[in-house]
Amino acid sequence: MRADEVRRLGHELANALTALSGNLDVLRSTLQESGSGVEMELVEEARQACDRAAEITRQLSGGPSGAAEDRALPASTPAEWTVLLCEDVDSIRRSTRMVLRSHGYHVLDAATGAEARSLAGKEDAVDLLVTDVELADGTGPELAASLAAIRPELHVLYVSGHAAEAVQLPPGAPEGRFLGKPFSSDTLLRNVREMLES
Repeated sequence: MRADEVRRLGHELANALTALSGNLDVLRSTLQESGSGVEMELVEEARQACDRAAEITRQLSGGPSGAAEDRALPASTPAEWTVLLCEDVDSIRRSTRMVLRSHGYHVLDAATGAEARSLAGKEDAVDLLVTDVELADGTGPELAASLAAIRPELHVLYVSGHAAEAVQLPPGAPEGRFLGKPFSSDTLLRNVREMLES
């Protein structure tokens, strides 16, 4: 198998694991509220399996280990923070949006850079941009540069199934922080909280 095919398959697997982990976290939260014990145990086992698979994917792709980063987070976050999410994979966008909203964030979500720019132009404040590095109509760093020109205080969290070293920032793009796919909901929430509280 050629190296580019291996990278493509790794990227697809990372996307799938990220979406699955987010969906399992949302299901776990719903089951916790209803007090359903047996189903909760099954969901937790599935989530642990997903986390193990994500760790193996990170190791195979040469990315950093995520096990030390993941830890329980408080379930409340100030609701005044607005997160603009730009992700072109529907399942990842949906699950990421659900995780962020379930922890109190005001989330605007877009599938393209153009849609994200339009949403940002209608909002009084956007505190954090969470964007995939590769978008259907450009790149996350290009989107970040265009938004930072009108919102210099904007924090940026770049996410990608590729290595952080592969991310090229154009002039004017905030350095931000990089989060490799697949990532757990806890890792996402920790990064978002740390960036907004800095």
